[in-house]
Amino acid sequence: MNIVSESSVVAGLLVARGAIAAQPSLHFEALLTDAMLAESHGECPSDLMAPNVKAACDEQMPRLKGVFERLGPLQKTTFERTLSKEGNAVPVEIYNVEFQHGTWEWQVRTDETGKLHILWAPQARLSSTSPLTA
Repeated sequence: MNIVSESSVVAGLLVARGAIAAQPSLHFEALLTDAMLAESHGECPSDLMAPNVKAACDEQMPRLKGVFERLGPLQKTTFERTLSKEGNAVPVEIYNVEFQHGTWEWQVRTDETGKLHILWAPQARLSSTSPLTA
């Protein structure tokens, strides 16, 4: 399996170690899916993203385009776990996002306005069968 190294793709503040919870927020999953679809088309929608995330997305879009091209179309999003940190009312949710040619783990949280305040992914993993691995 080849790894596309994107150490800080769409920036946000990563919440440190926390407790694992069992219930995902369907709202976060829908926001993440919408954001991934928009980003795969070269867009960073301000109606979904808080200003800090939108700015980081815009800045990193040249790199992101290549990653999304290698991954291919989005197939599905699966909730993995929730991280909570003392003092934060809203936990960070972690999702595994599957594409035609690989996977990408994403961490998501919204702000008080309901926009994505944390949208962060350490790296994408391309499958060895991807026609674009190199």
